[in-house]
Amino acid sequence: MSSTELFLALLSVIIGLVVLFGVVYAAIRLALKHQKQITIEPVLEPPAQEEAMEEPPRQRSADVENPPIKHAFDFADDAVTMILEMPVSLLEDDEALAAGWVDVVSWARVTYRDILEGRLQEAAEEIEGVSPNESELTSEELEASLRRLHDSAERRRELRMLLAEKQKSS
Repeated sequence: MSSTELFLALLSVIIGLVVLFGVVYAAIRLALKHQKQITIEPVLEPPAQEEAMEEPPRQRSADVENPPIKHAFDFADDAVTMILEMPVSLLEDDEALAAGWVDVVSWARVTYRDILEGRLQEAAEEIEGVSPNESELTSEELEASLRRLHDSAERRRELRMLLAEKQKSS
């Protein structure tokens, strides 16, 4: 094949691909043009004017109207039991209920942390206070202990020397 024939073959392939691309592009544009556009309307609608007039907006403080929640905790091995005492009106006010619940859980966490710190402190006191008087050694006992250690080191050295002599003679 000559270079001219090769050039014409490549040119015809390229022109075919360009025409194919143009046809596909035009088809996609026409399909999108005829497709209906979907508009998404908001799910929540503002209240009608009549409803807004009937119910005045609440601007109250949860602390003023609702007394604080009384609580008690019982900690088991891996569970906590909470006892709550609160007015029933608190169940109708989501913000006040959420704030009260966060407050109660926060107090439970603080109480649990205090319990753990108390247990840790008691354990540390037991370890430190096991026998401060018993662990004190007199200087004589310390000297005797050091002598025993020295004697046992000497015996081990002598035994190593005997073992080394036996191995040389074998």
